[in-house]
Amino acid sequence: MKLIICNPRQSKYLRNVLKPYFKTDPIDSQVLAIGADLDLLKGELYSQEAAHLKELLQLRKKLSHDLVGLKNQVTRLVDLIFPERDQVIKDLFSKTSLKVLEIDPTPSQLLKLGQTELGRSIDRY
Repeated sequence: MKLIICNPRQSKYLRNVLKPYFKTDPIDSQVLAIGADLDLLKGELYSQEAAHLKELLQLRKKLSHDLVGLKNQVTRLVDLIFPERDQVIKDLFSKTSLKVLEIDPTPSQLLKLGQTELGRSIDRY
């Protein structure tokens, strides 16, 4: 089975030519079928596997973008609680810094623990 990925503007234009002023899923599917049969839709021809791969790549790109947004939100929240964090912990999401925040999430707790004990706590993990 082959899939044609076409520009939505092409299908909209074709629908307006064949069935103007109507917008329903059955009409859209008929228009797309007619357009494909008459070779009026210019698009990329994909195998089903290639179409799935393209969809997965687009999903990965969206998830990567969402992850960056979430990391920015976490960084802002941690900086509200621990304003000096960037002077002590450079990369908030490294294994070491995540372990430090797990051991003692606030500046006052880190100060109480002290540098030597903090080093030992990190070394244990």
